[in-house]
Amino acid sequence: MADSGGAVTDEQVQSRVKELKAALESRKREGLDLEAGLDLEAAARRALEARSRPAPELDETARITADTHGFLDLLYTIHLNSGAVVLLDGAASAFEKVLADAVSDIPELEALWIPLLAFLYSEVSAIDAVAQESGAVQLDGVFPSPFPLPLPEDPGYWDDH
Repeated sequence: MADSGGAVTDEQVQSRVKELKAALESRKREGLDLEAGLDLEAAARRALEARSRPAPELDETARITADTHGFLDLLYTIHLNSGAVVLLDGAASAFEKVLADAVSDIPELEALWIPLLAFLYSEVSAIDAVAQESGAVQLDGVFPSPFPLPLPEDPGYWDDH
């Protein structure tokens, strides 16, 4: 992991790439080649850099969680509370840090880091529109697609997390 406050080294990036490749290899055995077409080095570097930033003071209420589920854990959900939705629209650097922390334990999501971020930034209006209902949004996707569907968060989700 990157040291919070220090620059990310090439050794840290290569170590993380090795971890990502190992995790994705099990998916390949299941017939799902998540690594095809992805730049794991760029994804690992950007995610490590985001995680190494000091925690932004303005987003202490912003929270994001991520999980996998469904058949062979091929489905994923990224949960954004209302504070994280606000960050997405106004504080990209802070949003990236919170998202990087949330997906760090799910190599499949970290491997999709760059296209996932690009998609989220391009869909801010749609995510904001969905957030009008409850303030929080869940992003439901299927591996290997980095294009999750924004839906209103399940009632009570953030009460339990």
